[in-house]
Amino acid sequence: MLQNNSKGFESWSLALLLILGLAAMGLAGCQMAGGGGSNESATITNVGWDIENCPSDMTSNILCYNFYLYYSGNISASSVQYARVYLSDGTYWTIDPAIYLNATRNYIGGIERCYWNTSVTDLPVYALKAEIKLNNGKDSTYSFTPHIPGSLTNGSYSYVYAPEAGTGYYSGEAAAVARPVATGIIVSSNVTVTFTTNDTHVNNGWVWFYDSGDNYLGGFFYFRDSTTGATSSRLNGGSPINKNGTQNTVTVSASDIKDTNGNPLSSVSGIAHCRVVVTDGSQYEIEGTGHYADYDYESISAMD
Repeated sequence: MLQNNSKGFESWSLALLLILGLAAMGLAGCQMAGGGGSNESATITNVGWDIENCPSDMTSNILCYNFYLYYSGNISASSVQYARVYLSDGTYWTIDPAIYLNATRNYIGGIERCYWNTSVTDLPVYALKAEIKLNNGKDSTYSFTPHIPGSLTNGSYSYVYAPEAGTGYYSGEAAAVARPVATGIIVSSNVTVTFTTNDTHVNNGWVWFYDSGDNYLGGFFYFRDSTTGATSSRLNGGSPINKNGTQNTVTVSASDIKDTNGNPLSSVSGIAHCRVVVTDGSQYEIEGTGHYADYDYESISAMD
């Protein structure tokens, strides 16, 4: 009897261990399937943004938000259940971490990552909330308030609107940076671009270049030096941007134009079209050297 009971206990113990082992494997499998370990975490430390004023030949979205959710922690895209930016009514934008997580620089988001909706002419600049939630249940939120052009606050405004589309339909609106107009491009041994801009908030800018098939080739960055704030000699012969609707001229060589990898073009012969981009940013110059490239708004011309 004792021996039989001993064998029975031994068999029951083995069965229990087998069940527990299978359960542990199942939990591990679920954790692997969901992505991310229980010790992973991401705490939002800051949120960056910029608002683009886009031409109709580029997108059907007139105004769009670009968000950068900066975080501390060590996560992968599979760790993130979702990354969102909430409006005051609880609706939200979602930023896909599978595409837009930069684990090297610790942010989720970037340029042209988050749009409002088709043909919108107004965007909120009241208090917004960012959130990163992980598959392990850990959650981080961060409240922030976007600025109006040329300012470090939103003042008394709740929305910005695209001036090209009229004053919009909300009260308490400020105009986004107006779109520049690319008026000409001449390609010889160098490339000369002419454009106008009519907005006192314009502080910096650049030019994107395309081939005859409208494929992006590279860009000239910036009109002003991002460290010293000095105007580039390539713009108006070194004179500041004309902001009153009079013509500006940019003349660049192949070595001035950087491709998507940051390398200079070998030749300008393939260039056929361009877009001019202008930004605000004077509000950041009060912070001192090295902030001249910062901006909250950019406005893009139609292609010439």
